[in-house]
Amino acid sequence: GAVISEAHLADVLARVEAANQGAPITFFEVTTAAAFLAFSEHKADYLILEVGLGGRLDATNVITPKRAAITPISFDHQDFLGDTLLSIAEEKAGILKLGVPAILARQTEEVRDFITDVAAKKGAPLALAGQDFSAHEENGRLVFQHDDGLLDLPRPALIGAHQIDNAATAIALALSLGVSTDAISVGLETVRWPARLTRLKRGPLVDGVKQRLPQASLWLDGGHNEAAARALSAWMNAGMNEGMNGDETGENAPRHIILAMLSSKSQAAYMKALAPTRAHIHAVPIAGNEAALPPEKLVEAAQQAGLTATAHDTIENALASIEETNAFILIAGSLYLAGNVLRDNA
Repeated sequence: GAVISEAHLADVLARVEAANQGAPITFFEVTTAAAFLAFSEHKADYLILEVGLGGRLDATNVITPKRAAITPISFDHQDFLGDTLLSIAEEKAGILKLGVPAILARQTEEVRDFITDVAAKKGAPLALAGQDFSAHEENGRLVFQHDDGLLDLPRPALIGAHQIDNAATAIALALSLGVSTDAISVGLETVRWPARLTRLKRGPLVDGVKQRLPQASLWLDGGHNEAAARALSAWMNAGMNEGMNGDETGENAPRHIILAMLSSKSQAAYMKALAPTRAHIHAVPIAGNEAALPPEKLVEAAQQAGLTATAHDTIENALASIEETNAFILIAGSLYLAGNVLRDNA
Protein backbone atom coordinates (compact mmCIF):
# COMPACT_ATOMS: atom_id res chain seq x y z
CA GLY A 1 0.00 0.00 0.00
CA ALA A 2 2.97 2.35 -0.19
CA VAL A 3 5.94 3.09 -2.41
CA ILE A 4 9.31 1.70 -1.42
CA SER A 5 11.11 3.80 1.20
CA GLU A 6 14.28 5.67 0.31
CA ALA A 7 16.24 3.61 2.83
CA HIS A 8 14.99 0.27 1.48
CA LEU A 9 15.59 1.37 -2.12
CA ALA A 10 19.15 2.38 -1.27
CA ASP A 11 19.65 -1.00 0.43
CA VAL A 12 18.45 -3.14 -2.48
CA LEU A 13 20.37 -1.04 -5.01
CA ALA A 14 23.54 -1.44 -2.95
CA ARG A 15 23.09 -5.22 -2.82
CA VAL A 16 22.48 -5.37 -6.59
CA GLU A 17 25.56 -3.26 -7.28
CA ALA A 18 27.62 -5.49 -5.01
CA ALA A 19 26.42 -8.61 -6.83
CA ASN A 20 27.16 -7.01 -10.20
CA GLN A 21 30.81 -6.45 -9.17
CA GLY A 22 31.32 -3.49 -11.47
CA ALA A 23 30.30 -5.24 -14.71
CA PRO A 24 28.67 -3.13 -17.43
CA ILE A 25 24.96 -2.66 -16.69
CA THR A 26 22.28 -0.20 -17.74
CA PHE A 27 20.12 1.93 -15.47
CA PHE A 28 17.06 -0.10 -16.44
CA GLU A 29 18.82 -3.41 -15.70
CA VAL A 30 19.98 -2.22 -12.27
CA THR A 31 16.56 -0.94 -11.28
CA THR A 32 14.80 -4.06 -12.63
CA ALA A 33 17.10 -6.31 -10.59
CA ALA A 34 16.57 -4.12 -7.52
CA ALA A 35 12.80 -4.32 -8.03
CA PHE A 36 12.91 -8.12 -8.27
CA LEU A 37 14.94 -8.24 -5.06
CA ALA A 38 12.50 -5.96 -3.23
CA PHE A 39 9.49 -7.90 -4.54
CA SER A 40 11.01 -11.22 -3.46
CA GLU A 41 11.12 -9.98 0.15
CA HIS A 42 7.54 -8.64 0.29
CA LYS A 43 4.66 -11.07 -0.14
CA ALA A 44 1.99 -9.82 -2.54
CA ASP A 45 -1.09 -11.37 -4.11
CA TYR A 46 0.10 -10.37 -7.57
CA LEU A 47 3.06 -8.66 -9.16
CA ILE A 48 2.10 -6.70 -12.27
CA LEU A 49 5.29 -6.45 -14.28
CA GLU A 50 5.51 -4.16 -17.30
CA VAL A 51 8.27 -4.62 -19.85
CA GLY A 52 10.58 -1.70 -20.55
CA LEU A 53 10.60 -1.59 -24.36
CA GLY A 54 9.85 -4.68 -26.38
CA GLY A 55 9.75 -7.90 -24.42
CA ARG A 56 11.91 -10.36 -26.32
CA LEU A 57 15.23 -8.96 -25.07
CA ASP A 58 13.85 -6.97 -22.15
CA ALA A 59 15.46 -7.23 -18.72
CA THR A 60 12.06 -8.07 -17.22
CA ASN A 61 11.67 -11.13 -19.43
CA VAL A 62 13.78 -13.48 -17.31
CA ILE A 63 10.72 -14.71 -15.41
CA THR A 64 7.96 -17.13 -16.35
CA PRO A 65 4.71 -15.37 -15.43
CA LYS A 66 1.36 -16.86 -14.45
CA ARG A 67 -0.23 -14.82 -17.24
CA ALA A 68 0.90 -12.52 -20.05
CA ALA A 69 -0.94 -9.63 -21.69
CA ILE A 70 -0.17 -7.61 -24.81
CA THR A 71 -1.89 -4.23 -25.08
CA PRO A 72 -2.58 -2.46 -28.41
CA ILE A 73 0.64 -2.23 -30.42
CA SER A 74 1.52 1.11 -31.95
CA PHE A 75 4.61 2.87 -33.21
CA ASP A 76 7.08 3.74 -30.46
CA HIS A 77 10.78 3.18 -29.75
CA GLN A 78 11.37 2.44 -33.44
CA ASP A 79 15.14 2.85 -33.00
CA PHE A 80 15.10 -0.30 -30.88
CA LEU A 81 12.04 -2.23 -32.05
CA GLY A 82 11.94 -1.60 -35.81
CA ASP A 83 9.90 0.70 -38.00
CA THR A 84 6.96 -1.58 -38.87
CA LEU A 85 4.11 -2.79 -36.68
CA LEU A 86 5.08 -6.39 -37.36
CA SER A 87 8.69 -5.84 -36.28
CA ILE A 88 7.40 -4.25 -33.08
CA ALA A 89 4.90 -7.09 -32.63
CA GLU A 90 7.71 -9.63 -32.94
CA GLU A 91 9.51 -7.99 -30.02
CA LYS A 92 6.32 -7.75 -27.95
CA ALA A 93 5.48 -11.41 -28.61
CA GLY A 94 8.75 -12.34 -26.92
CA ILE A 95 6.91 -12.48 -23.59
CA LEU A 96 4.76 -15.41 -24.75
CA LYS A 97 5.90 -18.68 -23.17
CA LEU A 98 5.01 -22.35 -23.33
CA GLY A 99 1.91 -23.13 -21.31
CA VAL A 100 1.41 -19.56 -20.05
CA PRO A 101 -2.09 -18.25 -20.93
CA ALA A 102 -2.03 -14.83 -22.58
CA ILE A 103 -4.52 -12.03 -23.22
CA LEU A 104 -4.33 -10.09 -26.48
CA ALA A 105 -5.97 -6.66 -26.66
CA ARG A 106 -7.49 -5.34 -29.89
CA GLN A 107 -4.90 -5.06 -32.66
CA THR A 108 -4.72 -4.41 -36.36
CA GLU A 109 -5.58 -7.52 -38.34
CA GLU A 110 -1.99 -8.20 -39.39
CA VAL A 111 -0.67 -7.84 -35.83
CA ARG A 112 -3.45 -10.06 -34.43
CA ASP A 113 -2.75 -12.77 -36.99
CA PHE A 114 1.00 -12.58 -36.40
CA ILE A 115 0.77 -12.85 -32.61
CA THR A 116 -1.82 -15.61 -32.87
CA ASP A 117 0.62 -17.57 -35.02
CA VAL A 118 3.51 -16.97 -32.61
CA ALA A 119 1.36 -18.05 -29.64
CA ALA A 120 0.39 -21.28 -31.43
CA LYS A 121 4.03 -22.09 -32.23
CA LYS A 122 5.10 -21.39 -28.65
CA GLY A 123 2.22 -23.32 -27.09
CA ALA A 124 0.81 -20.28 -25.31
CA PRO A 125 -3.00 -20.37 -24.95
CA LEU A 126 -4.34 -17.04 -26.27
CA ALA A 127 -7.58 -15.16 -25.55
CA LEU A 128 -8.32 -12.50 -28.17
CA ALA A 129 -10.25 -9.27 -27.70
CA GLY A 130 -13.19 -9.12 -30.08
CA GLN A 131 -13.30 -12.90 -30.33
CA ASP A 132 -13.04 -14.44 -26.87
CA PHE A 133 -14.05 -11.35 -24.90
CA SER A 134 -15.28 -7.82 -25.48
CA ALA A 135 -16.60 -4.80 -23.61
CA HIS A 136 -18.80 -1.81 -24.38
CA GLU A 137 -20.36 1.08 -22.52
CA GLU A 138 -24.10 0.96 -21.90
CA ASN A 139 -26.11 3.42 -19.76
CA GLY A 140 -22.98 4.60 -17.99
CA ARG A 141 -21.90 1.06 -17.14
CA LEU A 142 -19.36 -1.34 -18.64
CA VAL A 143 -20.76 -4.56 -20.10
CA PHE A 144 -18.12 -7.28 -20.36
CA GLN A 145 -18.89 -10.33 -22.49
CA HIS A 146 -16.92 -13.60 -22.49
CA ASP A 147 -17.50 -17.32 -22.89
CA ASP A 148 -19.18 -17.58 -19.49
CA GLY A 149 -21.72 -14.83 -20.19
CA LEU A 150 -22.13 -11.12 -19.44
CA LEU A 151 -20.89 -9.04 -16.53
CA ASP A 152 -22.50 -5.70 -15.63
CA LEU A 153 -19.66 -3.64 -14.17
CA PRO A 154 -18.91 0.01 -13.28
CA ARG A 155 -17.48 2.13 -16.05
CA PRO A 156 -13.76 2.66 -15.37
CA ALA A 157 -12.95 5.88 -13.53
CA LEU A 158 -10.32 6.72 -16.18
CA ILE A 159 -11.40 9.18 -18.86
CA GLY A 160 -11.68 8.41 -22.56
CA ALA A 161 -13.51 5.84 -24.69
CA HIS A 162 -10.22 3.98 -25.21
CA GLN A 163 -10.29 3.05 -21.52
CA ILE A 164 -13.20 0.69 -22.23
CA ASP A 165 -10.91 -1.49 -24.35
CA ASN A 166 -8.11 -1.15 -21.81
CA ALA A 167 -10.49 -2.25 -19.07
CA ALA A 168 -11.60 -5.24 -21.15
CA THR A 169 -8.02 -6.51 -21.32
CA ALA A 170 -7.54 -6.03 -17.58
CA ILE A 171 -10.86 -7.72 -16.75
CA ALA A 172 -10.09 -10.73 -18.97
CA LEU A 173 -6.70 -11.05 -17.28
CA ALA A 174 -8.14 -10.72 -13.77
CA LEU A 175 -10.89 -13.27 -14.41
CA SER A 176 -8.36 -15.77 -15.76
CA LEU A 177 -6.50 -15.48 -12.45
CA GLY A 178 -9.64 -16.03 -10.40
CA VAL A 179 -10.10 -12.46 -9.21
CA SER A 180 -13.69 -11.93 -8.02
CA THR A 181 -16.15 -9.69 -9.85
CA ASP A 182 -16.57 -7.67 -6.65
CA ALA A 183 -12.84 -6.93 -6.56
CA ILE A 184 -12.89 -6.08 -10.29
CA SER A 185 -15.78 -3.66 -9.68
CA VAL A 186 -13.87 -1.91 -6.90
CA GLY A 187 -10.82 -1.69 -9.12
CA LEU A 188 -12.76 -0.10 -11.98
CA GLU A 189 -14.34 2.46 -9.65
CA THR A 190 -11.17 3.43 -7.81
CA VAL A 191 -8.48 3.19 -10.50
CA ARG A 192 -6.25 6.26 -10.74
CA TRP A 193 -3.57 6.95 -13.34
CA PRO A 194 -1.74 10.26 -12.89
CA ALA A 195 -0.99 12.14 -16.12
CA ARG A 196 -3.45 10.16 -18.25
CA LEU A 197 -6.18 12.67 -19.08
CA THR A 198 -5.90 14.03 -15.54
CA ARG A 199 -7.89 17.14 -14.62
CA LEU A 200 -5.66 19.50 -12.63
CA LYS A 201 -7.82 21.09 -9.94
CA ARG A 202 -5.39 22.70 -7.53
CA GLY A 203 -1.86 24.01 -7.26
CA PRO A 204 0.09 27.08 -8.44
CA LEU A 205 -0.50 26.52 -12.17
CA VAL A 206 -4.24 26.08 -11.69
CA ASP A 207 -4.47 29.09 -9.36
CA GLY A 208 -2.66 31.28 -11.90
CA VAL A 209 -4.94 30.18 -14.74
CA LYS A 210 -8.15 30.55 -12.73
CA GLN A 211 -7.29 34.10 -11.67
CA ARG A 212 -7.15 35.17 -15.30
CA LEU A 213 -9.45 32.65 -16.97
CA PRO A 214 -12.19 31.70 -14.47
CA GLN A 215 -13.98 29.20 -16.71
CA ALA A 216 -10.87 27.56 -18.13
CA SER A 217 -10.05 23.90 -17.49
CA LEU A 218 -6.48 22.60 -17.21
CA TRP A 219 -5.61 18.99 -18.08
CA LEU A 220 -2.47 16.85 -18.15
CA ASP A 221 -1.59 13.82 -20.29
CA GLY A 222 1.75 12.04 -20.61
CA GLY A 223 0.95 10.01 -23.74
CA HIS A 224 3.78 10.52 -26.20
CA ASN A 225 3.17 8.43 -29.31
CA GLU A 226 0.81 8.40 -32.27
CA ALA A 227 -1.72 6.11 -30.58
CA ALA A 228 -1.87 8.40 -27.55
CA ALA A 229 -2.47 11.42 -29.77
CA ARG A 230 -5.30 9.59 -31.55
CA ALA A 231 -6.90 8.84 -28.17
CA LEU A 232 -6.62 12.52 -27.21
CA SER A 233 -8.16 13.58 -30.51
CA ALA A 234 -11.03 11.12 -30.14
CA TRP A 235 -11.83 12.36 -26.64
CA MET A 236 -11.61 16.03 -27.59
CA ASN A 237 -13.76 15.57 -30.67
CA ALA A 238 -16.32 13.59 -28.71
CA GLY A 239 -17.05 16.75 -26.77
CA MET A 240 -14.61 16.64 -23.82
CA ASN A 241 -17.61 16.66 -21.49
CA GLU A 242 -16.40 13.59 -19.62
CA GLY A 243 -14.61 14.83 -16.53
CA MET A 244 -15.96 18.38 -16.80
CA ASN A 245 -17.78 19.99 -13.89
CA GLY A 246 -20.61 21.29 -16.01
CA ASP A 247 -19.47 24.92 -15.74
CA GLU A 248 -17.38 24.84 -18.91
CA THR A 249 -18.49 24.89 -22.52
CA GLY A 250 -16.81 21.58 -23.32
CA GLU A 251 -16.70 21.01 -27.06
CA ASN A 252 -17.21 24.70 -27.84
CA ALA A 253 -14.27 25.86 -25.73
CA PRO A 254 -11.21 27.29 -27.50
CA ARG A 255 -8.59 24.53 -27.53
CA HIS A 256 -4.97 24.95 -26.53
CA ILE A 257 -2.35 22.20 -26.21
CA ILE A 258 0.92 22.97 -24.43
CA LEU A 259 3.30 20.42 -25.86
CA ALA A 260 6.82 19.09 -25.39
CA MET A 261 8.38 15.93 -26.80
CA LEU A 262 11.65 14.04 -26.69
CA SER A 263 13.74 14.03 -29.85
CA SER A 264 13.42 10.22 -29.99
CA LYS A 265 9.65 10.46 -30.59
CA SER A 266 7.93 10.96 -33.94
CA GLN A 267 6.63 14.50 -33.70
CA ALA A 268 5.27 14.40 -37.26
CA ALA A 269 3.04 11.37 -36.58
CA TYR A 270 1.94 12.80 -33.23
CA MET A 271 0.96 16.14 -34.79
CA LYS A 272 -0.85 14.45 -37.66
CA ALA A 273 -2.94 12.51 -35.14
CA LEU A 274 -3.67 15.74 -33.24
CA ALA A 275 -4.70 17.64 -36.38
CA PRO A 276 -8.45 16.83 -36.06
CA THR A 277 -8.55 18.65 -32.69
CA ARG A 278 -7.93 22.02 -34.41
CA ALA A 279 -6.16 23.09 -31.23
CA HIS A 280 -3.52 25.79 -31.09
CA ILE A 281 -0.16 24.24 -30.19
CA HIS A 282 2.08 25.97 -27.63
CA ALA A 283 5.50 24.32 -27.96
CA VAL A 284 7.72 24.36 -24.86
CA PRO A 285 10.99 22.76 -23.73
CA ILE A 286 11.25 20.19 -20.94
CA ALA A 287 13.12 21.78 -18.05
CA GLY A 288 16.31 19.90 -17.23
CA ASN A 289 16.04 17.48 -20.16
CA GLU A 290 18.55 17.92 -22.97
CA ALA A 291 16.89 15.18 -25.03
CA ALA A 292 13.79 17.32 -25.60
CA LEU A 293 13.02 18.74 -29.03
CA PRO A 294 13.51 22.50 -29.40
CA PRO A 295 10.12 24.23 -29.38
CA GLU A 296 10.80 25.61 -32.85
CA LYS A 297 10.96 22.05 -34.24
CA LEU A 298 7.58 21.25 -32.69
CA VAL A 299 6.10 24.43 -34.17
CA GLU A 300 7.34 23.37 -37.59
CA ALA A 301 5.84 19.88 -37.23
CA ALA A 302 2.52 21.32 -36.02
CA GLN A 303 2.28 23.73 -38.92
CA GLN A 304 3.07 20.98 -41.40
CA ALA A 305 0.12 19.04 -39.91
CA GLY A 306 -2.16 22.04 -40.49
CA LEU A 307 -2.22 23.29 -36.90
CA THR A 308 -1.43 26.80 -35.70
CA ALA A 309 1.48 26.94 -33.27
CA THR A 310 3.76 29.24 -31.28
CA ALA A 311 6.95 28.60 -29.31
CA HIS A 312 7.46 29.56 -25.65
CA ASP A 313 10.38 29.17 -23.25
CA THR A 314 8.26 27.96 -20.28
CA ILE A 315 4.86 26.45 -19.53
CA GLU A 316 4.01 29.55 -17.50
CA ASN A 317 4.63 31.84 -20.48
CA ALA A 318 2.56 29.56 -22.69
CA LEU A 319 -0.33 29.78 -20.21
CA ALA A 320 0.05 33.55 -19.98
CA SER A 321 -0.45 33.85 -23.74
CA ILE A 322 -3.92 32.25 -23.59
CA GLU A 323 -6.65 34.88 -23.36
CA GLU A 324 -10.03 33.09 -23.71
CA THR A 325 -11.73 32.92 -20.31
CA ASN A 326 -13.32 29.53 -21.11
CA ALA A 327 -10.27 27.90 -22.70
CA PHE A 328 -9.67 24.16 -22.66
CA ILE A 329 -5.95 23.74 -21.93
CA LEU A 330 -4.09 20.43 -22.19
CA ILE A 331 -0.43 19.92 -21.24
CA ALA A 332 0.78 16.88 -23.18
CA GLY A 333 3.42 15.03 -25.18
CA SER A 334 5.88 13.69 -22.62
CA LEU A 335 5.91 11.87 -19.30
CA TYR A 336 8.98 13.92 -18.39
CA LEU A 337 6.98 17.11 -18.91
CA ALA A 338 4.05 15.63 -17.00
CA GLY A 339 6.36 14.67 -14.14
CA ASN A 340 7.66 18.23 -13.90
CA VAL A 341 4.10 19.57 -13.84
CA LEU A 342 2.98 17.14 -11.11
CA ARG A 343 6.06 17.94 -9.04
CA ASP A 344 5.82 21.72 -9.40
CA ASN A 345 2.03 21.85 -9.05
CA ALA A 346 1.76 19.69 -5.95
